[in-house]
Amino acid sequence: MGCRTCGHVMVDLRVITEELIADLYARPLDEQVWSTDGSSPYEDMVAFAADALETVRKTQQSPRIADFGYGRGEVLKALHQRFGVPREQLTGYDFAPLPLDGISTRTLRLDVLDEHAEQDAQFDLGFCSHVFEHIIDPRRLLRGLRNQARPGAYLYLETPDHSLLNDEVLSMSNQICPQHLHYFTVDRLAALARSCGWTVMREEVSLFGFVPRARLLLHREGGRDAIGCTRRFLTFRADLNARLSQTLLRLSESGPVAAWGAGTDLLLATAGDTVLAERVGAGRIIPHDRERAGERLAGALIQSSDLLSAASIPVVITPRPALTRLNMMKIAGKSGFAARVVDPYLS
Repeated sequence: MGCRTCGHVMVDLRVITEELIADLYARPLDEQVWSTDGSSPYEDMVAFAADALETVRKTQQSPRIADFGYGRGEVLKALHQRFGVPREQLTGYDFAPLPLDGISTRTLRLDVLDEHAEQDAQFDLGFCSHVFEHIIDPRRLLRGLRNQARPGAYLYLETPDHSLLNDEVLSMSNQICPQHLHYFTVDRLAALARSCGWTVMREEVSLFGFVPRARLLLHREGGRDAIGCTRRFLTFRADLNARLSQTLLRLSESGPVAAWGAGTDLLLATAGDTVLAERVGAGRIIPHDRERAGERLAGALIQSSDLLSAASIPVVITPRPALTRLNMMKIAGKSGFAARVVDPYLS
């Protein structure tokens, strides 16, 4: 069946049962293809991703390089024998792993790998060749591989390219067979990758021997990862909150200190630090705020910001937004107490 919108072709998955899958995969397809000059397609796969390999070897002290659905381990062997990757940096994942000399192999069900799977197969550079056309749900697998990929990781992805099928290809190679559930073209494969959050760095359509190939080099760009960015921001914000708490606690050791701005950041700080809240309640840290004067924070009365100019104690700015802090410094300068102001968020 084919999608009327994008043109992707696949077997009608409504008739694919677990029993049929088990029967279809009772024996591996096991078709190895070499070019007419005898060169190896597996070395060519690594060469396609050579820039990514060089990058991860330069940027990572001990990069993790993996082949998902490694079969006989030809890609892993090429990485070690032809490209000098140490065996200890290589791992092969497959549903029925075959032993490889000195290279780690692990069992992994690629058909059920998704974005919710445990991150126990993390990699800096991954290879997944002629696997996706065999998987019932390739979108699920591509999301799962992105979940396993470290920030900035690369993935080499290859499937047969359905657009290159012709009489000669079909007579020489088994490209339409019961084990192929999906029939990709390079543009459909790239669209699938982008929809799963990958960035397509390179794409190519070619024939190797009589195998039509759709090849992609994908990148998991950390800067475009909304989840990763949010996690990094939350970690950084927690560090900023800690700076505020530490500054108030340090200055209040030797005497009273004013906490200027009884807004969100001071509320979060007192809610997350019992010692800080106790010192506010005891009057050693005195909250000041123009709008909330007269209210209470941690049991203490919030003072008016107008009282800061007459005080002689250190004044700690508590709001985090830069524009707010700049405006507060201007007010402090005009009111004559800028010399006593401490900004805990500045390095």
